[in-house]
Amino acid sequence: MRRRTTLTVSFFLFASLLAIAQQQERVDLNVIHKIKTAELGEGGGFGGGGRGGGAAGSKVMDTMYQLTDHYGPRLTNSPQFRRAGDWAVGQLKEWGMSNVHLEKWATGTGGGRGGPIPSWEITGYSGAMVEPTYMPIIGVPVAWTGSTNGSVTGEAVLAQIQTQADMDKFHGKLKGKIVLNSANAAGTVGPLDLPFPTAPLARRYTDTELTDLVPELLPTGGGRGGRGGGRGGRGGANANMTPEELQAFQTKLRSFVKDEGVLLTLQATARGESGTLFGGGAQNRMDTTNLPQVSITAEHYNRIARLLEHNVPVKLTFDIKTQFDTSNTDSFNVVAEIPGTTKPNELVMVGGHFDSWH
Repeated sequence: MRRRTTLTVSFFLFASLLAIAQQQERVDLNVIHKIKTAELGEGGGFGGGGRGGGAAGSKVMDTMYQLTDHYGPRLTNSPQFRRAGDWAVGQLKEWGMSNVHLEKWATGTGGGRGGPIPSWEITGYSGAMVEPTYMPIIGVPVAWTGSTNGSVTGEAVLAQIQTQADMDKFHGKLKGKIVLNSANAAGTVGPLDLPFPTAPLARRYTDTELTDLVPELLPTGGGRGGRGGGRGGRGGANANMTPEELQAFQTKLRSFVKDEGVLLTLQATARGESGTLFGGGAQNRMDTTNLPQVSITAEHYNRIARLLEHNVPVKLTFDIKTQFDTSNTDSFNVVAEIPGTTKPNELVMVGGHFDSWH
């Protein structure tokens, strides 16, 4: 009899706890069904409406189209960035979200790298090698750099300038030149090292590989590592400079190339291959007199560099049009809310980059 009583009490205690748990966190299967329908569509097919923008199904591809195709690259504070922000506000309101707005923030505060961010955009670009033979050059002007003010043509030169001694070496020799100045693995400005690709462009990490990556997530004090090997720390003669010393030298270098009459500079990186390039941005973003600078594909950079290493004169031509607007350096975040019902006083924040490189 005692055993039966204990069993009965235990059963009712378990049932009571289960009932309390269900009252505290009720699973709304109707909401789960709505989420599945929004992703898969009524018919259960992946993507639902797809690119056609049907009423049911995921809107991911429609959103990607608007941001990447319609409005295009969204460099911070650029006209494309602001137009895309206005579209996002309208779309979020259409989806029924609350308190949708652009939340302004000042780019020149908080100790951010480079200070204020002006509006900047590319309005025209063309580049080509015209001697010893013609070759269109795939490239993009570096963010916050200037225009050529019409088409310019000049001889290409390899020039690694990392010290005052380098400035003295090239003094009086760069007027009217187009300078290639990207360092390769050997620390020189010759052709970049491009290993032959043997791995697929994309694949899933194994469990072991994911485990091996964990220690790399901890900061070690080294340079930033980008995709495909990354840039790592600085190399060459200025590797041991403090950040303040490096900034002072780069300011001096910008003045040097301007005073020497350089037409523009070309850069490339081994991070890209098969036509992929990385644009990047100028350090002094508010300087509307920044020298034109173009990031070109590593393959085109290497062809020009190899010709120069074989003492073959190379002539290049560029026509670059960029536009600054320094009158408004405030940026914004796109903010929207989905009010809760069962726990209205709790917050779940989800965010991501709205801007992008150009």
